[in-house]
Amino acid sequence: MANVHKGKKTLNRQSRQYLFSAFVCAGLIGTYVVMIFRLGEELSINPFFHLLPVIWLMGIFYYCRRYRILQAGARGENEILTYVRKLPNQYHVFSNFVIQEKRIRDEADFIVVGENGVFVVEGKNHLGKIVGTEDDIEWKQYKFGQKGKLYTKNMMNPIKQTKWHRHNIEGMLRNAGFCISVVPLLVFTNTAVQLEIASSEIVVLKGSKYVNDYILRYSPQRKLDKHMIKDIVALLEKKARVIQS
Repeated sequence: MANVHKGKKTLNRQSRQYLFSAFVCAGLIGTYVVMIFRLGEELSINPFFHLLPVIWLMGIFYYCRRYRILQAGARGENEILTYVRKLPNQYHVFSNFVIQEKRIRDEADFIVVGENGVFVVEGKNHLGKIVGTEDDIEWKQYKFGQKGKLYTKNMMNPIKQTKWHRHNIEGMLRNAGFCISVVPLLVFTNTAVQLEIASSEIVVLKGSKYVNDYILRYSPQRKLDKHMIKDIVALLEKKARVIQS
């Protein structure tokens, strides 16, 4: 089993915040209804006040939708973690790692350190059909709604996001004296997704179960010795403690 260093689960924390906001809106609507029934005609307020329940109801729908989206992302991250923690014990896995260097703040889903290199793994838990190239600013996602209607939405290009993670991690390592090329990996955790993606620089996988196989089979130009692995892990542990403190 790999050595797992867990960071704070940002998606879970953010999703709980949205769920709490939805409950607040529901509470406000309940308070409004009770107040109307109790005071009745004695209540003299501006007519625009009656628009507030509509706004709060829209807020409930928005916050619940955001909650479901973030929870889906969190499930995808948990699925990847289930697999990468099964890597051999000479590997170290950092989850939800916050990168903060000078004016840069970034968060990588996973950083994996082993003798065959340093890997950054970005997970996405999407459904439908996704079309794009590594140079596109946005990709197209085609999905069927609850009523069976096909709709299209734009999504940020996750390959660019993965490259950004690699750039920031390499910079962090370089500032500490390590000249190492980080290997980027983009993983779509939902195997039902259809991918039409053109990527020549970054490997894109469909299914979390293929992550370990890719990492174990990866052959670097130069392997990391035990001392370098120890020093890199110590650096990442130190950076993680600084962020969390």
